[in-house]
Amino acid sequence: MADCDCSYAALIEPLRPTPSARVFGLDARERLRRSFAKSGLEIVAADDLAKLGERRVLALDASHFYDDRLIVELKKRSGDVLLVSVDGDAAPVAVGVAASASRVGSALSLLRRCTDPCETARAAGLEMVHPTDVVPLFDAKLRKISKPFVLPANPERIDEIENRIFDASYKGVTDFVTKWVWPLPARIVTGWCARSGISPNAITSLSYLLTVVTLVAFWQGAFGLGLVSAWLMTFLDTVDGKLARVTLTTSRIGDVLDHGLDLVHPPFWWAAWGAGLAGSGTLFGEYEAWVLVVFTGYFAGRLLEGLFILAFSQEMFTWRPFDLAFRLVIARRNPNLVLLSGATIIGRPDLGLVALGIWTLACILIQVVRIAQATACRLRGHAILPFSE
Repeated sequence: MADCDCSYAALIEPLRPTPSARVFGLDARERLRRSFAKSGLEIVAADDLAKLGERRVLALDASHFYDDRLIVELKKRSGDVLLVSVDGDAAPVAVGVAASASRVGSALSLLRRCTDPCETARAAGLEMVHPTDVVPLFDAKLRKISKPFVLPANPERIDEIENRIFDASYKGVTDFVTKWVWPLPARIVTGWCARSGISPNAITSLSYLLTVVTLVAFWQGAFGLGLVSAWLMTFLDTVDGKLARVTLTTSRIGDVLDHGLDLVHPPFWWAAWGAGLAGSGTLFGEYEAWVLVVFTGYFAGRLLEGLFILAFSQEMFTWRPFDLAFRLVIARRNPNLVLLSGATIIGRPDLGLVALGIWTLACILIQVVRIAQATACRLRGHAILPFSE
């Protein structure tokens, strides 16, 4: 589908009178305004549409909460469309128009006189589309299949709306701690931060501080303190990204700070763990060898992931069901912390480093095998595509 020049957006006053609701500290109007601004759309008043003539405009009803992906895709979509939402068993409701400014104005006049979106679409010469017609079900950025949503700002459904928005912010392919342990507490803390006005960058800054605390504690052999600090850091690392997405306050600098920290710090933690063992005299074997394995193995694993992306234009962990399951336990920060925590609990932090080294080598071997298998599949003429259930 060809791109179109859509650089204007309008917030439509509610087509049907509805009460207002706030989710994650934002009402529907403010959330929609942020979505438009994030997508680079210039916001104009609905009364000023006539001044834009044939310039293309995206206009959405300000009494609904929208999946952020809808705005991105509607901005690019060619053709004049009427966006229709179906909420449960309710009748279809027209919630937006993407067309020339003059046609948007005519469509809005029709919508205020007619409740049937089918009749409005025919009368206005618009193609009627649903959210699933506009947004691909597979979200490549978050690596999961996610149905786009349009939800009325009903105060009685705040929990439902917040859960949908929060779920839409969560990655589908990640480790088992992030996927199954953190969601509920992260949902609670994210909501509290949003309503308290705490910014994602403030959470990221605290994560940086805890990263240093963990490094120093491990280096000094204070493994219990270091693990508490490390787990708190990993939890906040989940919260800051979710907070940015649900409040639509993502920024380039925030993204660089967050992902830069994620990428760099883990191998230095493991090296500090080895140094702490050597200093306390509780090391099983030569600490340099095991630290070398976990330190270099981390970067080797990352390079193999990058090689898969370069060769097959998709992430390694979205190819087959095995890869999705493998990502849950691969030798990354959180699964590694589980190994180290278990070893510390039984009083053998040295065995934790050994287990981490063995698992790192096993994961590298698995990654090499998966690259070889994907290469063989391509040579046989099979496309390497993301797995979809």
